Amino acid sequence: MNGVGGMRFVRNYNNGVSYPVIGVASGGNQSMTVSGVMNGTCRDCITGGVIHVTGGTISFRVKGKSIGVRVLSGPGRIGSDQTCLR
Repeated sequence: MNGVGGMRFVRNYNNGVSYPVIGVASGGNQSMTVSGVMNGTCRDCITGGVIHVTGGTISFRVKGKSIGVRVLSGPGRIGSDQTCLR
C-alpha cells in the first residue's frame, strides 16, 4: 500500500456469499494491493469497473479521503452520482 493513513481488508461472509474487498485512504491517493482474495470477477460498487482476480491478488487505486469497495460477483455500480458518490 502506498501513501499514508490507509488500510485494506476483506470480509468473507458465509464462504463467499458476500465478499467485499475494501480499501480506505484517509490521506492522499493510494494504490492498494490485497492478497489472499478469492479468484473471480470483482466489481466496483462506485464506478461499476471490473477487475478479474487470478492468483488471489487484487490491486486498485483509492482517491484520498475516500473508500474503494470491490465485491466478488457483485452487481457493480450502486446508486447514481451525488455529492458524495462519484
